Amino acid sequence: MQFRCRFPRLWLAGLSWLIGGAAGASTLPPWLLGDETCSATLVTPRVAISSYYCLGHVRPLRRTDAFTMRQWSTGEALSGQVMVDLNDAPVTYGAMPGRQLALFVLDQPLSALNDGMTPLPSYREETWLIQDRAVSPTDLSIRVPQRPRHRPSEARPAAELNRFGTYVQVRDSTSEIYATLGDRPLTYRSVRSLRAAEPQRFDVGDFPLPPDDGPGVDHLGRSLKRAMNGEIVPDRLIDDTLLLTVGTATDEITRVWSAAGTLARSRRGGLHVEFPYTPGTSGGGLLASRGELHDRLVGLVTNDQVHLRLSAFWPAIYRELMARGLKEEALVLAGRLIEQPSGADRAREARIGDVRFYDNPYSDRVEFFRRISSGAEGTASVFPTDARDSDQWAYLGTELPSRRAVVHPNLRAGANRFAAWTPTPPLSPLPGSAPALPAPAAARR
Repeated sequence: MQFRCRFPRLWLAGLSWLIGGAAGASTLPPWLLGDETCSATLVTPRVAISSYYCLGHVRPLRRTDAFTMRQWSTGEALSGQVMVDLNDAPVTYGAMPGRQLALFVLDQPLSALNDGMTPLPSYREETWLIQDRAVSPTDLSIRVPQRPRHRPSEARPAAELNRFGTYVQVRDSTSEIYATLGDRPLTYRSVRSLRAAEPQRFDVGDFPLPPDDGPGVDHLGRSLKRAMNGEIVPDRLIDDTLLLTVGTATDEITRVWSAAGTLARSRRGGLHVEFPYTPGTSGGGLLASRGELHDRLVGLVTNDQVHLRLSAFWPAIYRELMARGLKEEALVLAGRLIEQPSGADRAREARIGDVRFYDNPYSDRVEFFRRISSGAEGTASVFPTDARDSDQWAYLGTELPSRRAVVHPNLRAGANRFAAWTPTPPLSPLPGSAPALPAPAAARR
C-alpha cells in the first residue's frame, strides 16, 4: 500500500478577493526577489537568502551555479551565483537542516537597497519576537507576489502582493485555497509548548501505514526527528533551529494519508485546514510581527510545516561570506545583527554587555568584542589590537557570535551543530571577490 504525507500544492488563482482587497494595496518591497515558483529575500545589498528546493526547481544544483532572479518591485533580472551546501550529493530528508539553505549572491550590489531597507532583525529583536505568549503573541506571515489573471490579448498586468497571515481552508477536490481563516492567525508556538498541549503528536516510534479510508498517525514528532538529522534532541535545540506552522491536532495538518485515502478525499466536496503554502512561497521569508516591530525576517519557508529559524544560521553564513571575499556584505550582516552603528567612533558607543566588531588594520582581521566595563564619563576606550582583553573590552574571536551569546552573555552558549553550513567551492570567483593577482613583471618595472 502506497502512502504519502499530505503536502498539497495550493494555487494562487483568484485569491486577491480573499484578502479583503489588500492584495493590490501593498507596495512590492525592494528586498523581494523571485518569480511565480520561487522566492528569495535580500538581507544585504548583494546577498539574498532562499532554499535549495526553491532555486533547484529548474535543474539539480550540485555546486555553486550561475543564476538569474527577478526583483519584483522593478522587474529587473539580476544575475549572480547560487551557493548551496550539498557536498556533491543530493539533498535528502534526514540531512542537516542547513543543507536546505541557499544564498543568491548578486554580481553587483543594489545601491538603492540601503541599510534599514531589508526586513532583517537584530538578534535582540528576534529574541523578543520568537517567544511563546498568551497575551500579545507573535504573528507570522509570508509575502507572495502574483500577477492577476488576464486574457492573452491583454497587456501583462503589474504584480500584486499577497500577505498570508492566517491558516487557510483548502478544497478537498482541487487543493486550491478557498478562504483565509481570520480567527486562525499564524501564531508562533514553540515545540516545548506544543508538546505540553498535544503530546500525542510527538510519537517517534515505528511508522504505521495509514488506512485507506482516512488519515493515519500524526507524524510531527517523526518529522522533527528527521529534520534534526535523525536524532532525538532537547526541545530547546529544536526551537533554536526550526520554526513550526503545524496548527492544532484537530487540523490534521501533520497527519499522514495513504494514496487511496488521498484519492477518496479528493472526490468529496469538503474543506480542510492548511498552512498557506503555494509555489511562490518556496524559499521565501517567514516574517514576524509583534507590538511595534512589524514584518521582521525570522525564518525561511522550506515546506508547509517545518521552517528554518535563520538566527541559528547567521554565524555560518557570515563565515562563508568572509571566506569568499564578500567582506563588505558580511559586515553589513553582522552590524545589523549586533546593532552596531556605522562609523568607527560610534561603534565604541556601547553599553556594558553590547557586542561590537572591529576591522583591525594591524592584523587584517575582523574581531568581535563585548564591552565589560565603563570608562571615564561612560565612554569606551579604543579596541585592543592584539587579540586580547582590555579593561573595557572582552575579546570574543573572529567568528560572528551566536544569538544566545549576544543576548544572554552570562549563559554558556555552545555552538549549534545543526546550524552548520559549508557550501562547495564556486565554479568561478564572484566579480570583485577574487584575490588580487600580482602584476606581470613588465608592469612592475
